[in-house]
Amino acid sequence: MQQENSIIEFHNALSIIYPPTYELNEAEFRTWRAMLQACGCTNIMPYSKSNNRKEFWSRSNNPNTDKANLKM
Repeated sequence: MQQENSIIEFHNALSIIYPPTYELNEAEFRTWRAMLQACGCTNIMPYSKSNNRKEFWSRSNNPNTDKANLKM
């Protein structure tokens, strides 16, 4: 997946990889999160995960800028 910005919407990115009917379990989500961290990405959720299903990650050298952009 090629993108110009450094923000990755986690569930949207996974929906591109898996068939529409496939449901990932929590262990698979944890594995993907671990891989993102291992690649240098940072979780930049600007709010509690319980408020929304969206989950954002940044591959930027300065993820605070991306996090601030999400708060807007």
